[in-house]
Amino acid sequence: MLTHIVLYLYSKNITLYYFNIKIYLNGVPL
Repeated sequence: MLTHIVLYLYSKNITLYYFNIKIYLNGVPL
C-alpha cells in the first residue's frame, strides 16, 4: 500500500518537473 502512494507522488513530481521544463523552455527567447 505504501509503495503505491510513493509511486503516485513520484509520478506526480515527474509530471510537474516536465511541465516546468516545458514552460521554462517556452519562456526562453531563442
